[in-house]
Amino acid sequence: MAYRINNLNDVDYLKILQDYRQNFAGKVAVITTNYKKLCSFKVSFSEQNLPHLMGWQKVIGKNSSATNIIRLIDNNEFTLANTRKNSEFFRIKDRLLNYNFLHDIFYGKLTNVCIMTSDMKPNKLKLDIVFYHPKDKQRIIVLGLRKRKNTPYFVPTTLHVEKIKNNPYLSRRKTSIKSFKWI
Repeated sequence: MAYRINNLNDVDYLKILQDYRQNFAGKVAVITTNYKKLCSFKVSFSEQNLPHLMGWQKVIGKNSSATNIIRLIDNNEFTLANTRKNSEFFRIKDRLLNYNFLHDIFYGKLTNVCIMTSDMKPNKLKLDIVFYHPKDKQRIIVLGLRKRKNTPYFVPTTLHVEKIKNNPYLSRRKTSIKSFKWI
């Protein structure tokens, strides 16, 4: 059963971490698309990806390594309650509220949300693949993947919300996802 976040009151860092461990960490998703240059690709998930996806390093300050953040969450020392007052919390709030997007893509089977961006200029985040979906009339949710060097895998790199107005992703051709498989 997926952990669902409907509003800020539902956010619990430990539950997010446990859900990510259960549903993503240590797994590889094989995605087949209708894009001839990349018919199939693999997305590798690691527990170490989650802190950056959630932006937790932005509100923790010193020693913001993924390993340390995970340890603090496991020990109940890093929680929504003790980060909500941080002046940088506004930078991670949308990430937390959109954690469900991972499930929507890899379990809910959103199929028309993927674009290839490796040849896109400018590409300030250096993303190779982007999944996006409208959040509302003014914003889109973005999950960006980057190719890991010297491996056949892409890894989740960013999860955030962007404005729709003049968004470069919206002018790109969407790639349809034909199939998903967990290995």
